[in-house]
Amino acid sequence: MTTILLRGSVLLAALTFFCLTLNAQPGRGQHHPRPFQAIEQHQEELGITEAQQAELETLKASFRAEAQALRAQEMEPEAKREAMHNLMESLKADLESILTEEQAAQLEVMHKAKKQERRQQFKEARSAVQSYLDQNVKPVMLEQRQKLEAGLSEEDKAELIRLRAAVAEHKAERKAARQATRANGERPQRPEKVERPEREAIRQLVAKYDTQIEALFAEVETEAAQWKSDIEFIMDAHRPEGAPEHKRSQAHKGKRNGQHGKRHEYGRLFNKARFLLMDPAEEAAVAQALIQSPTAFPNPASGQITLQYELQQEAEVLLQLHTREGQLQQEYQQGRLSAGQQQARIDLSQLRDGAYYLSILANGEVQIVPFIVGRQ
Repeated sequence: MTTILLRGSVLLAALTFFCLTLNAQPGRGQHHPRPFQAIEQHQEELGITEAQQAELETLKASFRAEAQALRAQEMEPEAKREAMHNLMESLKADLESILTEEQAAQLEVMHKAKKQERRQQFKEARSAVQSYLDQNVKPVMLEQRQKLEAGLSEEDKAELIRLRAAVAEHKAERKAARQATRANGERPQRPEKVERPEREAIRQLVAKYDTQIEALFAEVETEAAQWKSDIEFIMDAHRPEGAPEHKRSQAHKGKRNGQHGKRHEYGRLFNKARFLLMDPAEEAAVAQALIQSPTAFPNPASGQITLQYELQQEAEVLLQLHTREGQLQQEYQQGRLSAGQQQARIDLSQLRDGAYYLSILANGEVQIVPFIVGRQ
């Protein structure tokens, strides 16, 4: 009995992981379960026999039909989640009758390895994006916020100080709750949405200064387009090799206040409430970017391109050449360089025509320089 229970828990854990993460980018959101693809991708390693394969194909067709019928039903969200959970439990039992105990255990080992790999990739991607935001986006948005400060009444400035403190306190409470949950060995749950009193006060201030905020956002539309492109590249560059490009569904696009389109990694800075709550005093505290004025020429380029940039201090520098889809083509170790103007010539003779990016990495910071290879 103990062996059966253990095998069941191992298989369920593997199924849960592969259903939710194998074919999804790291992050939030709901994804349709695809438990069979993991087994198909590792068929040789698992030693799946022809007889097992035939049983799996029959089970897959049946499961997909049931899942599709369930998604088409008009049900309350909670009821539908419960029904899907029950369907997955049934699938687990059916798979237990097809896979051997050794195969289930091996699937669990693969699950743990893939989970660790994706966690590391997600961590690296978040770190790279945050570094880009701190160096390129936040200074510009703080400058825009400083312009708004001059038009705020003294009463509203005092109210914003109070609201910042209330929001910071709320964040600290949520962080403490998450840490307590993890300390108890439990998985943190999404907190229920509660209408806090400061939200209405923030909404009123946003409505009061809406016209001014819209005008300030409009001033940086050109920069925002480049930010979006650069951040998409950073995320693609950290996408696991062979993984499909992440396609954001309509459910994930969302709308921010104003005219700036779908949400993105930099979207929080274009949220009017967050923009209003920014503390312009932070402007003086924002560190100057280590890598300044990066440019590449000629652009379009053919056989060779010259990269120029300035270092504000001595740093260990690595250059990377990626395709537009994020595939790494070459790395160029520059060693430890002194502060000042820098220049590097990159050979492009082996590249096909198309869009590429050069990444400058220095002391954990990154700057992105897009360019085109065109020989026509």
